[in-house]
Amino acid sequence: MKKTKNNNTIKKNVSASITSIIFRYVIGCLLFVSASVGLIVLGVLTFVKQWHYAYFGVLALAGIYFLVQFFVVIIKSPSYPDYYILINKDNCNFDNLFDELDKVSSIVGAPMPDKVYISIKAECAMFSSPIIGHLPLLSDTCLVIGIPYLIALSRDDLRVMLCHEFAHYRNADLKNEGKLYRIGSFSGYFIKSNIKYLQTGKANQIKLLSSVFTSYSIVMYEKIRKTFRSVELQMECAADDVARQCTSDQRLKQALLKASYVKYIFNYVNWGCWQLDIKGIYVQNKYKVMMELINLIPQPETRRFTNKHIMQRLKRLQGEVSMDFSVYDEFHKLDELDLSLDKMVCCSNADFIVWLTNTYHIYENYN
Repeated sequence: MKKTKNNNTIKKNVSASITSIIFRYVIGCLLFVSASVGLIVLGVLTFVKQWHYAYFGVLALAGIYFLVQFFVVIIKSPSYPDYYILINKDNCNFDNLFDELDKVSSIVGAPMPDKVYISIKAECAMFSSPIIGHLPLLSDTCLVIGIPYLIALSRDDLRVMLCHEFAHYRNADLKNEGKLYRIGSFSGYFIKSNIKYLQTGKANQIKLLSSVFTSYSIVMYEKIRKTFRSVELQMECAADDVARQCTSDQRLKQALLKASYVKYIFNYVNWGCWQLDIKGIYVQNKYKVMMELINLIPQPETRRFTNKHIMQRLKRLQGEVSMDFSVYDEFHKLDELDLSLDKMVCCSNADFIVWLTNTYHIYENYN
């Protein structure tokens, strides 16, 4: 009962923080829109009444420019990273993955996401589609699962991670987080679309209005980031509590540690690929390299491959963990998928592994 009350308190605090920042930003945007409309009215009156204040006409152009840019950004289509690959039951290279998602959905009591993506990076997240115009509503719900997790984690560990992500859906975190993300995207898009004009445009009146709102957007964007960071750990812990109820403390702790270690090793492989890429050398299959290195590289201290938030979440959990890794059942199908990711092959996996293990101390210092 006490845990439920704490979770409800967390939800209220998170929702209140996000609602506050959204309200302030929307009010600021409306004030700028009203100012732009006022400038347009002044420009029309200048033309109709033939006032001898030519700069009012230019101010009207500034208002029109601002409103056009403002609404272009609002209706902007959502953009996803290029390395997100949309999958469904028909084109999924990992058999039974959607059956696993159905099981987790039933266990957690949250609906299936509208879209499922796989990512070439080590990540797992549930998020709402970044459509800015859908600010008051919940857009399509999306789930992204990184290939490194699909091939390195056992079914049990993967199921725990998915329970955590589905818990975000059940806890309504996507609604709150989605609003923050869309407002942040709006600020970012507006800044990006106007920065070039601010550097090259000649009409000072237009530059003034755009630069003032751009400055306001930058300030609010930083506040948005700060607000999200302040509630992120609360949301993660609340989702962990749901995952603990669906599995166990020990299983969740093991999944968190193994996922962190897989990400650490995958980033190590990417670092090596980047070093060779500078010289025009390409690696054959970095995922197979990652699986080899998991067994070859001595496991560092936990603090080396986990961040502060993960450590705080681990302290809440009981039980010992085993860091043995299991290859996903359909790992052999990765060859087919990898052809679309690494088309140029100049370095074998074996040679790359030898080079990486000899340069591990360099990566440790770099990291």
